[in-house]
Amino acid sequence: MVMIAIAVAAELHVPRAELKASIRCCRRMMRRFGLTLQRTTVCQKLPGNFDKKLTYFQRYIIKLRKEHVYLLSEPGNADQTAVYFDMSGSTTVDNVRAKSVRTLSTGSEKRRVTVMLTVLADRRKLPPYIILKRKTKARGKPPNVVLTVQEKGWIDSSLVLHWIKSGWCRRPGALLVQRGMLALDSFRGHVTQR
Repeated sequence: MVMIAIAVAAELHVPRAELKASIRCCRRMMRRFGLTLQRTTVCQKLPGNFDKKLTYFQRYIIKLRKEHVYLLSEPGNADQTAVYFDMSGSTTVDNVRAKSVRTLSTGSEKRRVTVMLTVLADRRKLPPYIILKRKTKARGKPPNVVLTVQEKGWIDSSLVLHWIKSGWCRRPGALLVQRGMLALDSFRGHVTQR
């Protein structure tokens, strides 16, 4: 925030000697020049019956957990998300009266990787499953991740099966139990005949 204040002060021709780099000073300067932190959001509209569906899903999962006597280490939830190389921040400094906020980008806002994230009911997280958009295997990988490639960088049925073998089936305690419960969304790549 202080770095933003220094940049804004330079833009507004405030002498550097007059600028004190502290949060309080930054807030006072922003108020004095009519600036505020503005939220930048990209959001989806939730369906009208979202609360009802959420309650139904929660009850269904609780019923299954009681019926099959799952330990907290056995149920899990997984989903994939795109991680873009150029991810805009959620706030920016702008005029108090600003109706819309424009942000600069590096031009890489469409470049991304896909990451499958998994959490168990006991709050443990499995290593991230990262899918790179390329045809050939990448050399080397960071520790504690599963790294794979796909031509379009998306998850498909074959990669879901690979993730089950390399991630889900290797979770702590998976060899000791015969049954586990995994919640996935209805994305078509999660469904396979095998």
